[in-house]
Amino acid sequence: QHLAGRLGMMQKAANISSIIMTILDPQKLLSDGVNLLSAQLGFYHTGIFLLDETREWIALRAASSLGGQRLLSHGYRLRVARAGVVGQAVLTAAPHIAVPGDEDTWLPARVDLPDTHAEVALPMRFQGRVIGVLDIHAVLTDAFTEDNVPILQILADQLALMWHNNQLYKESQERYDAVLRAQGEYSRRAWAELSRALAGGGYRYHSRILSQAE
Repeated sequence: QHLAGRLGMMQKAANISSIIMTILDPQKLLSDGVNLLSAQLGFYHTGIFLLDETREWIALRAASSLGGQRLLSHGYRLRVARAGVVGQAVLTAAPHIAVPGDEDTWLPARVDLPDTHAEVALPMRFQGRVIGVLDIHAVLTDAFTEDNVPILQILADQLALMWHNNQLYKESQERYDAVLRAQGEYSRRAWAELSRALAGGGYRYHSRILSQAE
């Protein structure tokens, strides 16, 4: 039964992985990712925090629960050095579990997530660098174990990889769109100038060459 449960979770994680790999929009990746994790794996709350450029603050960027959505709407962020288990995941680049009574990592119960009795923070790692944290809450204190945390860590790292790739895609798409706009503007101006010249008789045809009249 123990093995069957672990295999079942691995299969669900693989399904989640196959879905997020098809998402190209960065914010949709985060939003769909947390919702899939909570729905498929039965967690009370799943959130994704991303580090800012200073790496001193980490901000909530997606949340699956109603309470998490309220935190998100308020621009919830934490200073890494004081972020409890989330901060520990950033500073050590390793997953951390917290339950009530852990003085160093357990943050006071938030009014928005009152049913949390266990929390695991998993660093989102890309090329050896932590870019954020996958933060999962459960109603049972023994929800996170040595069996399921490695599986969740794989998903966290895959989210980091997809986030990076999606950012590159978005930037390249924006550059491509800018090139198209520039080409369109050039074409519009060229045809407008030609139209004005033709309307004013400003071109002549001589020896099979179209040239602007002097």
